[in-house]
Amino acid sequence: MRRRFGRRKRGPRPKRGKQFLRLLRVLLPLVFVLGFFFFLITNERFLITGVVVTKAETTPEEGILDLVNTRLKGRYLFVVPKNNILLYPRSLIKRDVLEHYPAVKDVSTSFDRLRTLNLSITEREAAYVWCPRGGPRNGRDTWQCYLTDEGGIAFRDASSVSRSAYLTFFGTWVNASSSPDSLDPTGSLVLNPRDLKIVNSFKDFLLKEGVTIDEVSLSPEEDYTFRVRGGGKLYLARSQTIPRVTENLLAALTAEEFLPYRGKLKEVLPRLEYLDLRFDKKIFYMWKK
Repeated sequence: MRRRFGRRKRGPRPKRGKQFLRLLRVLLPLVFVLGFFFFLITNERFLITGVVVTKAETTPEEGILDLVNTRLKGRYLFVVPKNNILLYPRSLIKRDVLEHYPAVKDVSTSFDRLRTLNLSITEREAAYVWCPRGGPRNGRDTWQCYLTDEGGIAFRDASSVSRSAYLTFFGTWVNASSSPDSLDPTGSLVLNPRDLKIVNSFKDFLLKEGVTIDEVSLSPEEDYTFRVRGGGKLYLARSQTIPRVTENLLAALTAEEFLPYRGKLKEVLPRLEYLDLRFDKKIFYMWKK
């Protein structure tokens, strides 16, 4: 047998033209997508042309507009406009507004007629007045007070607000963030949620008994002092549970000395200097002179 020497024959090589077509099939869709995306982010039809602020009842709209317009100026990486409707700095705008205006609780954004950015403002509602420092001096009330929302966050100076319209808290109720040395506590949590729960629970009980609380103070010993409308004070320990306190109080009102006032708290309190509830199963009191 004869043997043939030499290279084996290989299959036909793909032509360069076919390789180029395969490459085009991959690149063309990618180029198309990138081109369309670049069109979206740079075309004037997709750029924010105006900003509108709504529901800002006490917060200055002009200040909010200045913050927003500052964020919308310029470009990302010197190419992409920051005022593009798809890539505008939404989170930074929201953060700026919340930091500059403590009275604003939330900011939501939407588009009106596609190119107008609408900022809807949700403002905090006043629930309490908090007075960390000051006091009567030379016949004048010199307390520095702030409005807080129901969660205990201070958001506005209350010097022009009538304290009689709100339950007023005196003293330092949270740690260093609400200390008397704090220059501007607005935007900070100043009323401890646990304290608010206790105070409101006791306040609700008193309202059912026909008694209204105007002020609550917190002493360094962590005791509450409630000032009752019409006169009288109530002392309560911070560590006590309200159900136990109210149970002891109602039981004490059946004592002989309170019977001339029909055993009703709203009749007894105006005649007392104070009613001390800080001790389990014991109540101390002092009649007015």
